[in-house]
Parts: sequence; C-alpha cells; structure tokens
Amino acid sequence: MPFISSATLTKLANIANKALIDDCTIERNSVQNGQVTSTVTDTVKCLCKPLGWQSSTIEDYTGSNIMLWHVSFPLGTNPQEEDVLTIKGQKMTVQKVYIPKSYAVFDEVEASGVKA
Repeated sequence: MPFISSATLTKLANIANKALIDDCTIERNSVQNGQVTSTVTDTVKCLCKPLGWQSSTIEDYTGSNIMLWHVSFPLGTNPQEEDVLTIKGQKMTVQKVYIPKSYAVFDEVEASGVKA
C-alpha cells in the first residue's frame, strides 16, 4: 500500500493549487502544409518565479537581456518543450519540462524569454 493514498494526494494537490496566483496562456506551434501555426492550447493558473540562482538577468554575463523562470502548473496541464507561455504580459518559451516524481502535485517547467 502506498505511503500516501491517491485521495490524500488529490487533497494535497487541491490545497497546493491555491498557491498558483498567476494566469498563464499556453501556445503550441504546429506545422501544417509547410506553414507554422500557433494555437492557444490552454489558459491555466500558475506560479512563476525567477530561478533561485539568478540574482539578475543573464545580461550581466552575456550582454543579452534573457530571463529564466521556474513555472508550476496544476498537475495534468501537460506543458511541452517549445510551448510559448504568456504570464503577466511576459512571453517565455519552455526550455525544460521536469518529470513529475512520486507524490507530485504540480507540473513544472523551466522557461526563458527576453525581459519585458
């Protein structure tokens, strides 16, 4: 028997989802007949924060104005690499999707974009 039941994990996820205070639009690109189209796949709640090691922009190191963020979504959102996220008017591209581990309550990604 699992340490935490599925019902308890669902309750924990519902509580954790209250921390998702930002709105996020997820766009996914697809290619049809040689044309790239961008389609809004979902609008969900999220929590967006700069990566912990990042005290400022990468501009300090490379001369570019790129920011990196850690974004959490409700479990089952299914973000994918190359998805374009819009949060508070800031566009960013998903660079890495973290694989949910045991007892996960969020889908999590690392995203980057030019600082708005």
